[in-house]
Amino acid sequence: MHGRFATTVVLSALLTGVLAVRPASAAPEFPQVKIDRVDARNPGAWRVFVTALDEGGRALDLRDSEVSVFLGPQGRSLAMGAGDAVARFRDEAPVGGASGTARGLVASGVAHAVVLVVALHAEVPSDVRAALPRTLAASLEGLGPTARVGLLVYGDGLYVLASGVDGIPVLRDLNDFQHCLGAMRRAADPVADAEPGVACGQLFPGPEAVAAALQTILPPPQGLFPRLLGIPESVDTMTSASERGHSRVDRAQAAGAERFAEGAIEAGLRMLGAGAPPGTLRDLILISDGRDGYLRFADLAWDRVAPACMRDAPVCRRKGAASDPSWEAAFDHEGGSPRCSRAVVDCAVPQVNRVLRDREQVVRDHLVRLVGFARAMDTRILALGMPGLDAVGAARLEALALATGGTWRAAADAAALPKSAAAELAREMAFAMAISPGVDLEPGGAYQVAVRVDGTLRSMPFPFVAGKRSWPFAQTFAGARLAVIARLGHAWGPPAFWVGLVLGCLLVAGMLFLMGKGIAALARRIAGGKRPKPAPPTMPRLKRPEG
Repeated sequence: MHGRFATTVVLSALLTGVLAVRPASAAPEFPQVKIDRVDARNPGAWRVFVTALDEGGRALDLRDSEVSVFLGPQGRSLAMGAGDAVARFRDEAPVGGASGTARGLVASGVAHAVVLVVALHAEVPSDVRAALPRTLAASLEGLGPTARVGLLVYGDGLYVLASGVDGIPVLRDLNDFQHCLGAMRRAADPVADAEPGVACGQLFPGPEAVAAALQTILPPPQGLFPRLLGIPESVDTMTSASERGHSRVDRAQAAGAERFAEGAIEAGLRMLGAGAPPGTLRDLILISDGRDGYLRFADLAWDRVAPACMRDAPVCRRKGAASDPSWEAAFDHEGGSPRCSRAVVDCAVPQVNRVLRDREQVVRDHLVRLVGFARAMDTRILALGMPGLDAVGAARLEALALATGGTWRAAADAAALPKSAAAELAREMAFAMAISPGVDLEPGGAYQVAVRVDGTLRSMPFPFVAGKRSWPFAQTFAGARLAVIARLGHAWGPPAFWVGLVLGCLLVAGMLFLMGKGIAALARRIAGGKRPKPAPPTMPRLKRPEG
């Protein structure tokens, strides 16, 4: 069965199957105060990152507000009375003897890294594609000049923005070994010299270069197998798609053994992990319709079950005659009566629904894995829904955003995508506040922190564990060890490192000993050198008087 009626039936079955297994996520209530992250790696200089949204979901500028911070141990009720705050700030200035600091995210100087992930498969509408350069540029306006930025476009494949040795921005296939995987390996080698330009998979040092390339770098939409989550397609599905004349644009690399990532979200998270050192704020901006895998899968499922249903339905096998009053002269596209069509629908819809539910369970498993990956990397997903997305795609984007501590917005039309959704996202990032309460934590202690804005809006308590106290030269020690392992491998690298470390310590100790002796001798010389020993006393000789 084909046509508008069949499409409506298939979409109804798809929505029924997907919504039954969609990840549970409560709709956010506005206004709200949200703790985005807590950086407590250094228990003596920990920070809280806060965002506030008004009744319409617009970001509030906390630099003009009074912000109070409350701290307590986990497992107990957190006191949030007037005198329980460990730090208070008004107009970014400490109040009541507080010794910490509160600054807007851009002014705070905190390292920030962002990867923009954009959908450009074949069914992205032309007006949405035309609005994407302005949408991306509007999103970048919320970043500071020192933020590191990457751009990843996905359709059938994953394509990342790079500049190469010539400095000209170009989109490269992220799973291509020659242009990307090899370049990323060289960039990760601590002893290799860095090549000029921005290698494939690396982040640009500042949003200006990315913003300048947006007008000309984005390709036209193409591909019917978008790789948002990286769901593997079965051989049967790919064979049936091929029979329809559909094949993956990157089919030559689809069976490759070595891949940087299967899906765009996984690739963006890996790029942030490779290009942003620990302590960097990591955000992934996702501009998508939430669709993944073969876009004609619902129609394919219908085509598989409808013929069997038509063969098994008695009304479809009935041979009528003109003299039979129950015979209906109106025929559908398959040559059967409307009564036959209804029988096929009653038979096929439950089967299509079951197939789509099974597929969406695979989607849910991927969502759970990606959310865990993002949380482990302390990365938020900020999602912008493209105009026209259905309830299935909206559920996926909403689950990814809310489960990782981010926010999600949907644009009503292509014009609203840059002017409303992206502009509000930029405002949210720009108006976030970084707070250092100025209170020491116990290393390894389990705490919870909450924030109150203007005495009324309160955040939920945010649990965290303070890091261990860092020792001097710990990073230098770790970097040297990794450099030796990279040069000699894991078999000989660690023993060589420890032998070199012991010999180096002995050499330094010997040099210090010799320097100490030299300094002592120099000090004695400055003090006057060696004093002569006094002569032993002698008895004076007395002359006898002459007489």
